[in-house]
Amino acid sequence: MRKNNIVIVNKSRFTIFLTIIIILLTFLFSGLLNRVIAKTNIFQDYQDYNEIFVREGDTIWNIAKKNNPYEEDIRKIVFKIEKLNGLEGQYIRPGDMIKIPRK
Repeated sequence: MRKNNIVIVNKSRFTIFLTIIIILLTFLFSGLLNRVIAKTNIFQDYQDYNEIFVREGDTIWNIAKKNNPYEEDIRKIVFKIEKLNGLEGQYIRPGDMIKIPRK
C-alpha cells in the first residue's frame, strides 16, 4: 500500500495562504463573539419592563410615543421594543402582548 505524501512546492506561497486563512478565521470568530455580546447587553439593560396588549390601530411608533417619559428619541425606543420582543420588523397585530422597557 502506497501513502500519498503532500509536497509543498513553494513555501512562501503556502505561508501566505495559511496567514490569510488564520486572519479570516480570526475576523469571523471575533465578529460572531461581538454579536453575541451585543445581544446580551441589550437584554441586560431592559430586565424591567411592562407588558401591554396591542389594540386595533396600535403601532410600535404610537406605543413608543405613549411610553416615552424621558423624551428620548422615538427611533431608539422603537428599536428597544423590537429587540426586547424579538421582532424582525415593526409589525404587530391586535391581541399581541409586547414588552415595553420602563427605563
